[in-house]
Parts: sequence; structure tokens; C-alpha cells
Amino acid sequence: MEGSLTIKVYSRQGCHLCDIAIGTLKEYIEKKVEISIELKVIDIDLDQELKNKFNDLVPVIFIEDELFDYYGVNIEKFENKLNKFI
Repeated sequence: MEGSLTIKVYSRQGCHLCDIAIGTLKEYIEKKVEISIELKVIDIDLDQELKNKFNDLVPVIFIEDELFDYYGVNIEKFENKLNKFI
């Protein structure tokens, strides 16, 4: 695998599902040496438009601006989806 990908997590402070998803993604990214993955965490409460859009869905995860999943991350499903971008 070569290249670079951006993963965005729309999140909020105090969201335990967000914390779990972000932790899972960070662990996965640390183990992936074949590809550069940038993890961007975006607090929806700082932007009313994002809050309106994602309020009850966080964490919302995007891979390269394509929706991956809501509410959390299944790492096997994530890896399968990630491979399509590489």
C-alpha cells in the first residue's frame, strides 16, 4: 500500500462512542506503516451547520470525504473499506 488518506471523525466533547472510535482509529493508524493516514477530529458543537447535520449521529466517520459509518467503527469493515481507496 502506498499513498496518503484522510480520515475525518465528526465528534463532540463528552461523547464516549466518539472517544472509543477515535481511540480505535488511532491504534489502527499507528500500526499501519505502509500508508500515511491523517486523522482529523472535528467538533460539531463548534459549527452550527455540522451540529444540525450530525447531532444525533456522532461519531460520523468519513474516508476521503466519503461517508464510512455512524456511531462507531468496526475495524474489519474499516480496513476493507480503506483498501478500496488504496
